[in-house]
Amino acid sequence: LVSLLLLAGPLAKSAQFPFHEWLPEAMAGPGPVSALIHAATMVKSGVYLIARLLPLFYYGYWVAGIAEASWFFHLTAWIGAFTALLAATQGMVALELKKILAYSTVSQIGYMMLALGASGLAPGLLVEGYTSGLFHLVSHALFKACLFLCVGTIIHAVHSIYVQDMGALRKFLPLSWGFTLVASLSLMGLPPFPGFWSKDAVLLVTLKASAPLFAL
Repeated sequence: LVSLLLLAGPLAKSAQFPFHEWLPEAMAGPGPVSALIHAATMVKSGVYLIARLLPLFYYGYWVAGIAEASWFFHLTAWIGAFTALLAATQGMVALELKKILAYSTVSQIGYMMLALGASGLAPGLLVEGYTSGLFHLVSHALFKACLFLCVGTIIHAVHSIYVQDMGALRKFLPLSWGFTLVASLSLMGLPPFPGFWSKDAVLLVTLKASAPLFAL
């Protein structure tokens, strides 16, 4: 019960399932506001709070032997994994450009939650899970802020928020096109961009956390 109550705040603040729909609906603000609040600061506060609570629950589970403390890690990891999949599929069918990025933000925060939750599912993973989750937090803040700023420029230029009204903008907005391409490649996780290294760290700690389960 304590784990559930402590997680309710961070999950709602960081737009995780089932509280994830508020973030895509909050995209009415200008691009710089979205870049600061929705990509870097406000929505990441829930991730930060869970990261601060990790050592407490890790000590309770692996040192003090309190079995109930494991629920904190299981819930965080599974909710993060499910949110990453759900928000990504929702973003694939969205028609508003900023809403697509918002669903992408929800999905990427799911990766962070997955890494933080996986850090307590096996002994010795606390530091690796903690650093991989925060590494992805910082790298995502950089490339997603860039994307929101570029998207604001695109919407201002075409006077529409819908993707069906856009296209062939490379010759009209060459700089925005280039910055969007670089940030999108990092979002996809292609090397050598930072998104590749942070996502790879998240997947690696998840595989290490699931190794004892496969051994059974």
